[in-house]
Amino acid sequence: MACSILWGGTDEPNDVDRTNIPPRGGRVLIEDGRLLQNGLTVSAYVSSSNNSISIDGFVNRIIPS
Repeated sequence: MACSILWGGTDEPNDVDRTNIPPRGGRVLIEDGRLLQNGLTVSAYVSSSNNSISIDGFVNRIIPS
């Protein structure tokens, strides 16, 4: 199934990353170390309506000193 991640916008190809995820493949790394600034949001969707997908991650908040 194809997974699309939108990083703060919808401009192609700068803000959209597409990844094929194999069925029953377990955990898959989609993005690693991608930066997002100024309160923008991340959205995701998959190409199949019959299945579901769970996405998790974490946030490192960097505050300049």
